Amino acid sequence: EAQDVVGRWLGDPVAQADLLSSAVSAASAAPPEVRRGLLLDVVERGDALVVWLDLDAALEEQEADALDMRALSLRRQGPGQAGSIGAEAEAARLTVEAARHEGRAEELRALKERVVTTRRAALAAMEAP
Repeated sequence: EAQDVVGRWLGDPVAQADLLSSAVSAASAAPPEVRRGLLLDVVERGDALVVWLDLDAALEEQEADALDMRALSLRRQGPGQAGSIGAEAEAARLTVEAARHEGRAEELRALKERVVTTRRAALAAMEAP
């Protein structure tokens, strides 16, 4: 439930990453008091987004690992046992599904790195005169 609340609060992670990046760029033209507040917001939202992306990536990896283990278990049944063709087909399906989860985890980690970079830029902009 907490993950759903954070997801609704932050919105789409890609859109949020774009928004944070745009906010850092726009902050340079803002008055000093607005600039600092905007950059602080970028840092805070960036922190929350990084944690959320880390959690989502870990969940995707966990699901991929579980699917890989299930596929391995099905393949260990060996030929000659009842349902071995069906088991191999299911193992292949699980392997494809695991790869999809692994790909999603990689996408989330890449997005997280993008947010970390944006957050660093916001901190650097706060230090600049």
